[in-house]
Amino acid sequence: MKSKLLIACILLLALITKPTNACTVVRFQIGDDFLVARNHDWMFGEGLIVVQPRGLTKKGISTVRPAKWTSRFGSVSFTQFGRGIPFAGMNEAGLTVDLLQLNTAGFPTARTLDRDSVNVIQWVQYQLDNSADTEEVIRSLDTVYPVPLIPAIERVHFFVTDASGGVAIVEFIGGKPVIRRGPKPIHCALANTDIQTSAKQYSAGDATRYGRAARSIANVQASGALTDASEKAFAVLDNVSQAEFTQWSLLYQPKQRRLTFHTAANPQQRWIDLSDFDLDEGSPTLAIDVHAPHQGNLRDHFRPITPEDNARIVNHAFDNYLPPGIGRMAVKQLILNYSTSVKASTR
Repeated sequence: MKSKLLIACILLLALITKPTNACTVVRFQIGDDFLVARNHDWMFGEGLIVVQPRGLTKKGISTVRPAKWTSRFGSVSFTQFGRGIPFAGMNEAGLTVDLLQLNTAGFPTARTLDRDSVNVIQWVQYQLDNSADTEEVIRSLDTVYPVPLIPAIERVHFFVTDASGGVAIVEFIGGKPVIRRGPKPIHCALANTDIQTSAKQYSAGDATRYGRAARSIANVQASGALTDASEKAFAVLDNVSQAEFTQWSLLYQPKQRRLTFHTAANPQQRWIDLSDFDLDEGSPTLAIDVHAPHQGNLRDHFRPITPEDNARIVNHAFDNYLPPGIGRMAVKQLILNYSTSVKASTR
C-alpha cells in the first residue's frame, strides 16, 4: 500500500512541472476598490469551478503531520486536478489566492518540518477555508506549512490579496518562508521568478511577462471607473498571454465578491457572485464545467457536485499525461479518495 501511494504521489507532483509555460497575476487599486487579474497558462483548459460552503472537515494531503481543519469560509475555486486541489480562488471574505510555478522554490523537507502541513497545491484551498485577509494567511505559517511530497519536483509560489487592499507574495526559499507585501508595483505582480529577481529585472527595464504586468499598473489605476479599469485589466491579460497555453483569464473583485472570467474554449464573459450562493454550513458543494456554454451570471447553472464530475476532470488530467498502468490508476485513486473524505462537520 505504501509503495502504491508513493508511486501516486510521484506521478501527481511530476505533473505540475511538465509544462514549460506558467502564469501571470497582477493587482490594481481603483480609488478605494481593487481588481486582481490572472492568466492560467497550461497544456489544457478542462476543469471545474467549485463553490463550497463553510463547515467542511478536511485533512492535509501530506505524509508528515497532516493538518486537520473545518472550513471557516465559503469560497469559489478553479481546479483541474480534483476537488479541493485548486490553482486559484476567492473566499467570501474577499481573500484571493493564486498559485504560480517557481522553479527556484525550496520548501521544508519531512526531516526539517516542525509544524503541521498541507500539500503545496492544497494550501490554496486551505487559505480560502481559513483566512479572512493577508495577515491571517501570514500568521497561519506559524502553525501550518505548505510542504511538497517530492521537493525537487513540486515548486511553486503564491500571490494573496484581500478586500482591504492587502497584498502578499509568499515564497519558500531554502526551506524558509519569504514574504513580500504591497503596495509597490513590484509587489503587486507575479510571474515565475522570485520577487527579488523580479525586482532586479524590473529595475533593469525587462520586457518579461512580469515586467509588462507590473508596468501596466499605473495605466489601469488611472481609470476613473471600475468598469473601464476592468476592460483595461483584461487587456493586460491579453498582453501577457502565451498563445495556445493561456487557458483561462480571471478577474477578481474582492470587495464585491465577484469573479469574472473567460476561457480559450468559451470566450464569452461569465461571472460568479458569491453573494448569490448559500454558503451556510450544511449547504451543498456546487460545481460547473469551466467551459460550460453560458454567458453572464452563472448563478442558475451550478449544480451539486457529484463523484462523476470530479472523476471526469481527474480522468482527463491524468489520462492526458500518464501511460496506462498501475501508476495512473494509483494517482487517480489517491485524488478520488481525498475528495470523498471531505465531509460536512458534525459539530
